[in-house]
Amino acid sequence: RFTKKGDPFGTLTFEDYNDSYIIFMWRENYLKYKHFLDPGAFLAIKGRIEIPPRRSELEFSISSIELLRNLKDTKANSVHLKVSTKSLDQIMITDLNKLFLENEGGCSVHFTVFDPLDGVEVKMPSKTVKVGLDNNLFKRLKEFDLEVEIK
Repeated sequence: RFTKKGDPFGTLTFEDYNDSYIIFMWRENYLKYKHFLDPGAFLAIKGRIEIPPRRSELEFSISSIELLRNLKDTKANSVHLKVSTKSLDQIMITDLNKLFLENEGGCSVHFTVFDPLDGVEVKMPSKTVKVGLDNNLFKRLKEFDLEVEIK
C-alpha cells in the first residue's frame, strides 16, 4: 500500500504459538524486506524496541530478516558434542570419525567429555575435523548417546 504522501508501506503479521504481532514497515524497511512478506513464510526477525520520534509508544524496529531455513548456513560456526565417559569407547570414536568424513564442511567440531560420577569435564576442540550441517548429520548423531548443540 501507499501513504498519503505516496511512500510505500506494508504490514507484517507474525505469530508464534501464543500470540500474533503486527509490525508496520515504512519506506526503506518496506523496500528492503518486502520480498519476505509472503503468507506462511518462516522468518527469523532481529530488531530492537525503541520510542520513535514524535511519539511516546514503544515500537519494534526491524534491523534484519532472514528465512529460518537459511539461518543454519549463515549463523552456525560450530557443533558441540557432549559425551559421557560411560558411553565413550573405540567403536563410538571410529563411527563418529567415519560420520565426520562423510559430512565434511566448514563448521568446526568441539567435544566435551564428562565423567558423571566425579563431575569432571574436559573440553577438546578438534583442530582438523570440520563438518557440513545437514539433516543427515543430525539424524546420524541422534543414534549416538551424546548431547548436540550448534553455536
